Formats: sequence, C-alpha cells, structure tokens
Amino acid sequence: MHHIKRILKEFGHKLNSISSSEAFRDGIMSEYAAINERESAMSLQIFFSCPSNFTEIFKALSAVLGFHSNETLVFSVGRTIIAILNLSSFFSVAGFALGVSEEDEKARQKMEDISFGLNLPEETKKEGTLFYRFSKLTKKLILRARGAFSFIRGFLLTSIGVLLTYNFLFLQLDAYYDGNKDNQQSA
Repeated sequence: MHHIKRILKEFGHKLNSISSSEAFRDGIMSEYAAINERESAMSLQIFFSCPSNFTEIFKALSAVLGFHSNETLVFSVGRTIIAILNLSSFFSVAGFALGVSEEDEKARQKMEDISFGLNLPEETKKEGTLFYRFSKLTKKLILRARGAFSFIRGFLLTSIGVLLTYNFLFLQLDAYYDGNKDNQQSA
C-alpha cells in the first residue's frame, strides 16, 4: 500500500511538468493506467486480508467474553497478543487504503486540471480558468469533509456493529447449547 501511495505521489509531481497535450495524452495517461492496474491487483489481497484479520479479532473477543472457558492461561495470553496485532493490522490497512485513495484523488484532480487547461481555446482561456477554479472550490467543500468523515465513521460503526452482532449470536448459541445439555442430563 505504501508503495502505491509513493508511486502516486511521484506521478503527481510528473503532472506538474506537463505542458503539451501530446505528452499528456501519450505518456501520462498510459502511466496512470498502469498505476491503476497495480492498485486493482492489490485491492483483492487487501479485501481478503481484512476479513481474515477481522475473524481473528472476533475469535479473541469471543474468548474475552468467556465462550472458551477451557483454555489455558498461556493460550489465552497468546490469543490476546495475536488479537492486538491483528487489530492494529486491520486498522493500519484501512489507513493505508485511505492514504492511497487520497493520493489517487489528488492525481485525478491534477489530471482534470491539466486536461481542462489544454482543451480551452485561447479566446476563452481566462474566463474558463476562472469558472473552473470556482467550481473546484465548491466541490472541495462539499465532497472532501463529508466524504472523509463518512468513510471513517461508517467503517468504524460497521466494524463495531459486526463484532456486536456476531457476539450476540454466540451468546444465543451458547445459551441454546447449555439448555440442550441440561435437557440431555435430566433425561
């Protein structure tokens, strides 16, 4: 993830040196397509690593709530350490993904600026640039604050909700299991 973020930053610096539409169309667009292919290839790995980490966190939380009472102390301590590491990995992956998303958004914005500027006719270039700057300012205010806040809030609320739901499910299954065990012993 950090590698892709660095590549996107370097790509953004290259965008600052673009002066002609041929260089933009030929070199930069193909390079951006290659970066997006790399980003897409890593997305699948990240998609599968997050549920894996989440499962480990879920198992540890179940142990803390007392669903695995027959574990030894050493096993419980080991599971707790692994859960802490997985929890930090879970949120660091989300943080790195957010960083890559921000760098990608910056690169896309620079590409939009360049393509808009290169396509303006000389007669209306000043007015078009002024209008574009105005529309860009309002877009930043609307999308940036709300998007970042809702992503972080939604991700955390979803994670907490899934943890609680699964643990309530385990509580119900544990009560059902204990009830069946009592019925079998009395029969």
